[in-house]
Amino acid sequence: MEFSVVDLPPEIKGEYKTIVELREDRLGLVVLDDRVLHIDVKTLEDDGAGANDWWHDRAISLPNFHWTMTGSVKGYVLLRGILRGYSEFWNFFENKPDAYYFTLDLKTFVIERLCMLEFDSLSDHLYASFPPPLSPPTI
Repeated sequence: MEFSVVDLPPEIKGEYKTIVELREDRLGLVVLDDRVLHIDVKTLEDDGAGANDWWHDRAISLPNFHWTMTGSVKGYVLLRGILRGYSEFWNFFENKPDAYYFTLDLKTFVIERLCMLEFDSLSDHLYASFPPPLSPPTI
């Protein structure tokens, strides 16, 4: 594992941002701005220092949801969408909206629907594999 400091582009707009590793020599900055995912890229030199400035690689339009980016791991970004008809201040004991989860594959930039769950802002977590106590034993 290596640690390095990277300056972000100054013109970034969007509430949700995450830095991801696209390849061995490239970092990606995924920014969620309303219903568009912006992906900026930066090439790294062998010593981990920035070789070039960030450049805008692509923008991906998203369906008409209230979007949040809930995490990234192992080449994927996890996105959550709630239908726009719901108020942001719904009653948590009645009329909970459905949360639609999607994955963004960072190799192909394809978005796929993962699942739909009843939204609960206090315990809204998804797991990509078994937690360590349930993992098979290894040597």
